[in-house]
Amino acid sequence: MNRRGWTGVLLLFVTALLGGLVDHTTPVRAQRNPPGGLDEATLRSYGTRHVLPLAGGTGKPGFLRVTNVGWTATHVIAVELAPSGSPRCDVGTESTRIKAVTCHKSLGRWATVELALSGQDSSVMLFSLDAAQVPDPCGAFQAVRSGQTTLAAWERETHAAKRGEPMAVLLVDQQGTQRLTLVGQTGLPSNVLGQRMEAVRGLAAVPSAPQGQRLRVFNGGANCNPVALRQGSANAKAADCRPAQAQNLDVGGYDARDLRPSLGDQPGGLTLSRSARDKPPAADLAVGLEMSEAKGGYRLAAPISQAATGAPLAFPLAVGPMTEQASELFITNLHITATVKIAVTMYDGNGAVQRLYNDPEALCAGATRRYDIQALAGTIPLTTGRGGGQQRPPYLSLRAEATSAELPDFGPLAGTMIIRAAEGIIAYAGMTLPAEGQVFRPRIDKVDGNSALVAVVPDVKKNWGPDRVSTYLSIMNLQAPHPENIVTIDFYDEAGNLVLNGVERAINPVAFLDTQEAIKRGVNNGGATPTPGAVETLPDGFRGTALIRGQRIPGTLLGVVAVEHRTNGVPSPRTPLMLAGPLSISGSVLLPSWADPSLPTPTARPRVTATPGGMTPGPGTGTPSRPTPGAGTGTPIRPGPTTSATAVEPTPTAPVPTQTPAGGRVLLPALLTGSTLSGGQ
Repeated sequence: MNRRGWTGVLLLFVTALLGGLVDHTTPVRAQRNPPGGLDEATLRSYGTRHVLPLAGGTGKPGFLRVTNVGWTATHVIAVELAPSGSPRCDVGTESTRIKAVTCHKSLGRWATVELALSGQDSSVMLFSLDAAQVPDPCGAFQAVRSGQTTLAAWERETHAAKRGEPMAVLLVDQQGTQRLTLVGQTGLPSNVLGQRMEAVRGLAAVPSAPQGQRLRVFNGGANCNPVALRQGSANAKAADCRPAQAQNLDVGGYDARDLRPSLGDQPGGLTLSRSARDKPPAADLAVGLEMSEAKGGYRLAAPISQAATGAPLAFPLAVGPMTEQASELFITNLHITATVKIAVTMYDGNGAVQRLYNDPEALCAGATRRYDIQALAGTIPLTTGRGGGQQRPPYLSLRAEATSAELPDFGPLAGTMIIRAAEGIIAYAGMTLPAEGQVFRPRIDKVDGNSALVAVVPDVKKNWGPDRVSTYLSIMNLQAPHPENIVTIDFYDEAGNLVLNGVERAINPVAFLDTQEAIKRGVNNGGATPTPGAVETLPDGFRGTALIRGQRIPGTLLGVVAVEHRTNGVPSPRTPLMLAGPLSISGSVLLPSWADPSLPTPTARPRVTATPGGMTPGPGTGTPSRPTPGAGTGTPIRPGPTTSATAVEPTPTAPVPTQTPAGGRVLLPALLTGSTLSGGQ
């Protein structure tokens, strides 16, 4: 063997030896930082950067409400960016498109600040900066505003090194008497979550683009974001499924594109998928839709979904304490190729399954279907208050899931619930588990360096202002339907003071609470028998933030719909709670919550596990409080290699029942036409 050959053998030997040493000292697998093993610095970046695809454009100045969800002071920077209008990715420097920069110094723990917007049509990005490291937030951003550096470089060199605390962000624009709201979207880059699937943001149904509609795609990252706009057929039969038509778009860094699809008179599926040519972080892409109608307007933002897998969609409110309601559900199949079957489970306000509807007609890839919820639900029973005495108007919540013989798991869905009532019109996106949920470890409240995701609801009110505005909260478990039966709500005012904590509600699988009824009776010892104590309530004129978390099972992920309404008297057995118009709606955001480091370590509560096949036993009982199936229920078609043999129900064609409040009268992405509804279209 020549000299070169011996040298090669020696190098191989040394490499193998070093590999063995490394393997026995610090495993290579541990160095790869797998999902679930992210470093704390990466986890703490969650919620420190938000994107909102559209603001302004209504003719009236709007504002942002920003809440510091952390425990130390933080700076806030809001940047309004105008769309470039360029169809290409090379849109030029961001400084020429900055409409306004608004800064707030040292926002205290759990405090809220209201930042005025310019009123111009724009997209918004928000950043938090560590108040201890940055003397002047606007000074720290001046280099970007003057064009000396790019926004991408500033994010990489300044914000990444000096992040502040997590924020909850709510954008509010006024359109007549209607409030148009958007919750800031945040997230971790998909590459750190170990996801290889193509990410999708989907708008469930968009008919022809009438005057007053805006549909916007915003790229909140520095890289070109190629996307495919897919328009699926509205009502095609499964045998006639064809590939959804795709229009390829390139959205430049920190740029926005306005889209006006025209799909005729029928609603058509509209999904926005990221191209395989490039995969920038999924958290950078945002989609927003604004719509004006005769009874008011609404604004929607599409949550991120996965093109290959999905999870059931939760709709905490489908029928509520309103008059002359019409509730319409829009569902879009986000999968690129697979045809899916839709199952909708409906729960009444008492926790019973009102109906399980298995749609007999499969939904094509990219297609959308519209359902008349009240025609499907039938007569909904009155809601019985705690103790079995006080009765309230009928209530309904939904869970929608998609299965397919072509898929090993649930199919990915987008969905929108739209409720029209005499008090106004509201619409919100179906809620689902965030991809980040898998990397935030569940924990019992203690100072251990780990965080859990909690639901944060901004701008909660009780009898606030001259119109005495209050907030109605509808809370739903985003995970398995029945693993959690107690939620705890804490209320912080705008100054960050804890005004009322430990308000409990049973959730099976939904809990609902009007702030007028936010009452804490006594002290609850870990969900056991309550001990006597003072009765506490929210004070009149309250405005602030609600933090909602699972009490009995750590790490429960919750979705919340918040309906703002005028107070319609004090609820009592003779005057049941009814929402009064005009209504507006917003949602919750899941944010990390570390324990307050200034407090002593609390005594750990015993971990409670779910009862096999049902819910955790209720407080003081040994019996799981599981909903009782109602008439017309069945078993949803579950994933599997073959089509289920479960019988399906025909689509109802009965008209929407007309009922009185006392007699049992009887929610991103969608727009409506004036066509007559049926049970499923």
